[in-house]
Amino acid sequence: MKTTIRLLLAFAVVIIFSISCNKENNDIQPKQKSSFISDHNNKIFAGENHGNLFAANKFKSFLANINAQYLFANNTGNYNFSGGTPGEGGDQPPGQGIGSFTANGVTHPLIFGAYYNYYDGWFDLFMINKILSGPDDEFIDVSGIMFELISNSANEITSGTYYYSESENPFTFPYANVAINANTQNEEYFDLIDGSLSIINSGNSYTINFEGTLDNGGTVTGYFTGQLADYSDNPEPTPSYNMTASINGSSWSAQYASAYIYEYDGYITINGSNNLNEGIDITLDISSVSAGAQLTIDNGGVIGAYYTDGVNYYYTDFYAYVNISAYNSSTVSGTFGFEAEDYYSGDIVTITNGAFSNVPIY
Repeated sequence: MKTTIRLLLAFAVVIIFSISCNKENNDIQPKQKSSFISDHNNKIFAGENHGNLFAANKFKSFLANINAQYLFANNTGNYNFSGGTPGEGGDQPPGQGIGSFTANGVTHPLIFGAYYNYYDGWFDLFMINKILSGPDDEFIDVSGIMFELISNSANEITSGTYYYSESENPFTFPYANVAINANTQNEEYFDLIDGSLSIINSGNSYTINFEGTLDNGGTVTGYFTGQLADYSDNPEPTPSYNMTASINGSSWSAQYASAYIYEYDGYITINGSNNLNEGIDITLDISSVSAGAQLTIDNGGVIGAYYTDGVNYYYTDFYAYVNISAYNSSTVSGTFGFEAEDYYSGDIVTITNGAFSNVPIY
């Protein structure tokens, strides 16, 4: 099991090499290493923000997942939320509670909690400041905290104290992330680099206390008491989207895919991931995106892209293409390819035959 790795805790060092490549017919050709980062005047490729962007997308994907599942429950009149019972559409799923957290000296309420058991006792635990009520939620000003924790039970979050550690042992959390007033035009995310999480689980009534040190030097403390919605058993609608690619000649596919428009900054991100924490993220200039557009880094349409195998991160600002086949206010489809470098090791990955279809836009 690969652990989600926190990275880029300091500014990236730009190493410049000569570039030689052949881009005919959108085929990626062997080439020398290029600089890892160029000045795109875009905060998401400013080195220190890469790790937080990945965390931000995970947080937003969770919110979108809640929204989709709630809509599905309303449409079918039935859901399997832990602690809930089948009922008529419009019922509020469980997960309500009381609590608060203080990060960097500012206190925020916590009124909704949920978890997702995504792999044999590996849980994503979320506590946020609002109850999401349906498909029209804007997901604006969401503040909360997320823990990726490892229980000693494959089926439940066991009572006990969990400590920050990358050992992958029970009663540890290898990753935690704080979101402050997050929306599609503002990002404020902080990773925990130390801390503890105390959980008392009594029949889906939870008492949770946590504290930790943030990657900006600040601290976070907080608590939550109440139910947790269980999204691991939820009847999710079959996704109509997909995202696939060939990574160094091996087939890869995403289990989750989404796109986010950042109107203030003028870009759109398209990303996909799977339960192995492997993922692809592509960032485009929103003004260049339209059906039939052929975008590259050279023409400014592609701002950048990265691939992670769950441990290492590979970035490109030297060659990538994205051809948009369909685009509207709700979904985006197209093909892509790029070559990317792990700037720590210098290793190169080549992504070919990339395709995404009907990826929902938030």
